[in-house]
Amino acid sequence: METQAAKPKTEPKSPGSANGKQSAPGSPRSFFRKLGPGLVTGASDDDPSGIGTYSQVGAQFGYGMLWTMVLSYPLMVAIQEISARIGRVTGVGIAANLRKNYPKPLLYSVLVVVAIANVFNLGADIGAMGAAAQLVLPGKISLFIVIFGVASLAGVLLVPYSTYAKYLKWLTISLFSYVGANMTGPI
Repeated sequence: METQAAKPKTEPKSPGSANGKQSAPGSPRSFFRKLGPGLVTGASDDDPSGIGTYSQVGAQFGYGMLWTMVLSYPLMVAIQEISARIGRVTGVGIAANLRKNYPKPLLYSVLVVVAIANVFNLGADIGAMGAAAQLVLPGKISLFIVIFGVASLAGVLLVPYSTYAKYLKWLTISLFSYVGANMTGPI
């Protein structure tokens, strides 16, 4: 007959605990601690180049293009759902899944196309940030583009990911400016 030694009843700190104290499951503090990569990823679609595109199309067509939402929204939701389920089930991203299940030439082709698209999107975003800065500050747009580019690169390379992600999470609060701008009505 085996006997088990009594183990001390110390519970490890959970990611949602601060100084060993647990937040109540329904509390606002617990809610805000759970927000993270999903919130930042969702907010990242509201990038400067996207906002510029949406503003330009809205100014040109008004509500005339709104009918496309009937077709595009369900498709966007399906893609997000499929991507989330694949990531949750496999525990890895799209590149790792492609590497496991498809030939290497397809993996490299997809990675090259995505890298090119990301470079162009990043360039458009930094250019739009420079143009926006020129609207409110005196200076040349090219100077602002260089400043934003160097600051972004320095942030990614020099700031630890956990700190960087924390700041990105709180920067999503700026999206409430859309609500405030909408409440003021047309100019």
